Amino acid sequence: MRLRSLAWGLFAVAITGNALAAPPKKAKRAPEKPAPWTFNVTQGPSPLAGIFAPVAARTPIAASVTATPHERTLVREIHPGDPASVRSLRLVLDPDHDGLVKNATLEVTNPGDKKQRVTKITLGPLPAHESLVLASFELVDVDFDGYLDLRVLRDWGSKWSRHTYLGYDRRADAFRSTELAQKLSRIPNVTVSPKTERLVTQTVGPSDPTYASYAVVAGSLRLERECAFTMTLGSASEGTLRARLRNGETFREVRYERAALPEDLAVACERVR
Repeated sequence: MRLRSLAWGLFAVAITGNALAAPPKKAKRAPEKPAPWTFNVTQGPSPLAGIFAPVAARTPIAASVTATPHERTLVREIHPGDPASVRSLRLVLDPDHDGLVKNATLEVTNPGDKKQRVTKITLGPLPAHESLVLASFELVDVDFDGYLDLRVLRDWGSKWSRHTYLGYDRRADAFRSTELAQKLSRIPNVTVSPKTERLVTQTVGPSDPTYASYAVVAGSLRLERECAFTMTLGSASEGTLRARLRNGETFREVRYERAALPEDLAVACERVR
């Protein structure tokens, strides 16, 4: 009897020991939240689309292509204020494996056209990254005739860029590679100034910066003034400022020795009379 009680006691101690020695149960882990840079297709287009290709950790690869579009569409009134002038412009890019645009096509449609005819224009290669090309695609009135023209980045460097332009021909209701568009395509760093109705361009160096201002007369580009600043050796701000100004139909030269270049060369050039 004593032996039986002793056996039962040892058995109970063994069970209690095993229970105490057992590892605690693992707590259930909450589902991980996706990283802030991932793209959830239910949230609509990614704000990073066109800059790089964020891929959602839990989104099928097939759905993630919406975050890396090769196209962009603009729907605008070509003649601002005229609803009948609304046009849809779709830029479609064909990039290579490095993202450089080897071919670009523009598709123009009139939403009011019942037949929905599409005009296709081949822009050719645009040797810049597709993200930059898509971001640069815009409509702007470059000839100040009240109708928007098209421009898109063609190539660029660290301190310069050139664009491809298409002028809007209101008589033909079409975008064309006009003489003005072709000239502007060869000029770097063009900025449109609607207030003064001038097209300006400037280079920043690293030394000897330049500035030029153009007017558009009867659809042609006319140089109004240009300035070049030749820096004095060893100086970061002093040198010779040469300005070439249009006076009627002729130019006159103005030269300043040991001129101090302000922060903005455009200000210095426009002050010359």
